Amino acid sequence: MKVLIREGEANEPAFDRKMYGALLRHRRMEGGYKKVEDFIDALLDIGLDIPKATLYRIERGDQEPAFAFISAANLVLFGDVHSGIITDSCIPEEWSSPEDSDAVMRVLRKGGVIQKYSDNSASASERARYYEELLKSTNSYDFDVFPNNSCTKDDLFMTVRYGYGDPGMADPDDIESYQITDLEDVERSILNFIKCRDFDISGEEIDRLIKYGQRKMKPHLIEYGLI
Repeated sequence: MKVLIREGEANEPAFDRKMYGALLRHRRMEGGYKKVEDFIDALLDIGLDIPKATLYRIERGDQEPAFAFISAANLVLFGDVHSGIITDSCIPEEWSSPEDSDAVMRVLRKGGVIQKYSDNSASASERARYYEELLKSTNSYDFDVFPNNSCTKDDLFMTVRYGYGDPGMADPDDIESYQITDLEDVERSILNFIKCRDFDISGEEIDRLIKYGQRKMKPHLIEYGLI
């Protein structure tokens, strides 16, 4: 069933494009790009071609910026595509509140994300990849699991990690390695990691995280002949 949500609906969180545009212009000027053309050239240098009229609309707050534009602008202005220097002031609190799953669902529906990822025309492998990306993007605690460098030809080891950035640079308290011999080990490892660090996470969120981890590690368990 397609869910339609009208713009401006009561209690609906919305990206503050007016704020984004004003902050973007301020940071652009502050960064030495006083001429719009210079900023457009800098964006083009890293692969984003944007018309001058579009940039003006974004800076006036008349047009919501695309994710590609936000990422490119972040890279040019701050050297980090994931920078929140501008966007943190423009995103509703509901979008980053892990316990508020209803708000997350409203955002996904409004953006057409659910419809895209449920598209029956996509192949099974494409849908699996889409779902994995979707789960990661809605996991506000930003946990991840993956095989690590401790793996040998006979033994499989999995990292459980919390937080953004390079795993090699993570705080030791935010990353841990576990030996994996079956799918239940994936579940036990995730639960142990969460419990030992006293994360306050709902049972539903934990269940989603476990399912995500088991789905991601299953191909590696098969490769090692463990399932």
